[in-house]
Amino acid sequence: MRRFLLLLPLLAACRQGGEAGGPVGTFPKAPVVLISIDTLRSDHLPAYGYRQVETPALDAFRKDAILFERAYSHTPLTLPSHLSMLTGRLPTEHGVRDNVGYKYDGGRLPNLPAVLRGAGYATGAAVSAYVLRPDTGMSHGFDVYDAGIPVHFN
Repeated sequence: MRRFLLLLPLLAACRQGGEAGGPVGTFPKAPVVLISIDTLRSDHLPAYGYRQVETPALDAFRKDAILFERAYSHTPLTLPSHLSMLTGRLPTEHGVRDNVGYKYDGGRLPNLPAVLRGAGYATGAAVSAYVLRPDTGMSHGFDVYDAGIPVHFN
């Protein structure tokens, strides 16, 4: 049976480069799926004990996933928070501190998609948040980055 890894807090704990660290554990090459639902609070999901809603698709996915129970965001802003997830760095380190006016320099710091590509994974993202559009640098390292967000003005 395939195992899926849900990596939200692990990414924040990882660091690429910088000081020398201890040995890193190895894992079998399993599919890696990162699900990010902007502004969704863990205390409002059945996986974390909340019983007033049902999330059957997420619950089925969770059965073969690793569930992290202590994931914290470094910022309440979408773009810098997602870059922290993908780089394992604080906003002050990756340089993106707000949703507008900043761009991630993927050549300066590695991110998870680039590391996974280097390990032979195919990487892709399906994005539905305007602040995560490709020109912010979020698409760096992905083989496919689908940010085809329909814009409607009424």
